[in-house]
Amino acid sequence: MYINRITFSITEVESNLDKRATFHQISSYFEELLYYHLPKKSNLGGYGYFNNELLYDDEKSTISSAFDNIIEYTHYIQPKDLKSFFTNSLTHKIEFLIGYLKQAISEIAKKHPVDEEKFYTAISNLRRDYLSGFEQKLKVSKHHRSRKLRVDIVRIVTIENENIICRIINKKDKVLAEFKLAKNTSVYDASYDFRKSKWDGNILRIVDRFDESKYSIDVSEYIN
Repeated sequence: MYINRITFSITEVESNLDKRATFHQISSYFEELLYYHLPKKSNLGGYGYFNNELLYDDEKSTISSAFDNIIEYTHYIQPKDLKSFFTNSLTHKIEFLIGYLKQAISEIAKKHPVDEEKFYTAISNLRRDYLSGFEQKLKVSKHHRSRKLRVDIVRIVTIENENIICRIINKKDKVLAEFKLAKNTSVYDASYDFRKSKWDGNILRIVDRFDESKYSIDVSEYIN
């Protein structure tokens, strides 16, 4: 099994709503960036789910535990480090998570087969792109049968939000129209609500994982 989800959790912010929201926003964005840049077939000991638990404590040791298809690494963090995370810049927050991630990968690699270079390359790309985010074209994007245009369904992820947009593009790669299909989305929306698409004349119909229609995009006015 290859890694298909990477998460961070921290127990100390659970009782503080503002801090919990901040940590969730940054860590979720970090996870999205990392997974976007990580090749699909990346091995982390044969596990599919990798969680980094940050535990507020004065201890300096680390432990790792694995069960079923989940591998979890527990980091004991210092009080000053936790405070620093919430009071510093986005760059500091990203580097904070990178540091713990690299530590976990290095330690896990001592006991399990790990594609370390794939992870480190993904981290390098993450460092380059975290201010701008990324765009990801979904598989439901399709060319019209006339080949005069295509409909691109694109997920846009930034630190502020995640949206899914539609772009109608002609054969000269000129954008004829662009509009939002879904606001404040997540990777799960992209997976569940944009499962398949098919043309019905000049209408591209997009269905979810239950084969229920979610969106209908009529391109008739852009064909000629």
